[in-house]
Amino acid sequence: MEKPNLPKQIDDFWEWFNLNLPLLEAIIQAGGHPKTDDVVREMDQHVLGMGKIKWEIGNPQPNQFSLTLSPNNEHDLLEVTNAVVSEAPHINGWTFFYAAQATGKLQLQVYDHNMDVQSIDAKPWRVVLTDADAGKCELTLEAANIEYLDEDTQMIAADLVLTALLGEEEKINQLAGLELVFELEESDIEYCFPIAELPQNL
Repeated sequence: MEKPNLPKQIDDFWEWFNLNLPLLEAIIQAGGHPKTDDVVREMDQHVLGMGKIKWEIGNPQPNQFSLTLSPNNEHDLLEVTNAVVSEAPHINGWTFFYAAQATGKLQLQVYDHNMDVQSIDAKPWRVVLTDADAGKCELTLEAANIEYLDEDTQMIAADLVLTALLGEEEKINQLAGLELVFELEESDIEYCFPIAELPQNL
């Protein structure tokens, strides 16, 4: 992680965040605000200036807020988001995450290439793990019920489900690659298991 300007960028970000904290909370609680677009643009400038990082602000409970930075499945960016969150100020009611968190959800929705919403049910999916370099695993994922989706949407759905089960940090650190299939090879059948069991099998 060679980013000589990163410490200043982190300081600038948290200074801006603190200055705009009342506005951020008002936008989240109202679900809409005249200054939403301005705040989103400024947040993008700060966060994207540190790398191709996604961000999401949430309101998990009344008067509770969260900011999640996502390193986009990149190990180097995981170091960056970790560095950012390690400098986060202590703010009552706020929790900061440096990677997308596991939710355990196996049913979700994604937008396909036509921007239509598609419902995904991963409960029937099965996986096979094989050893890879550096202590990681290659994952073969059988997901027959999304064969009708375009290829990009299939991979987005698979990635979202894996993140929901493992959390983004664990996914980055444990998985070396993903192969998506609609029917497992016969030789893999005896080694497969339901995707819900993936966390305890890694």
